[in-house]
Amino acid sequence: CCNCERKGHHKEDCWRKGGGKEGQGLNQRHRRGANSASASEPTTNNYAFTT
Repeated sequence: CCNCERKGHHKEDCWRKGGGKEGQGLNQRHRRGANSASASEPTTNNYAFTT
């Protein structure tokens, strides 16, 4: 890549600043994980037994 100097992709597919997919890389996945963790709150089940 002529944008980030890494092999395996081109500038159009580069996640780094100045690339075609800037901001769409690993950081976005990290943010998604943080949001989904806060959205899934632990659930509690309450039971009442009588005899």
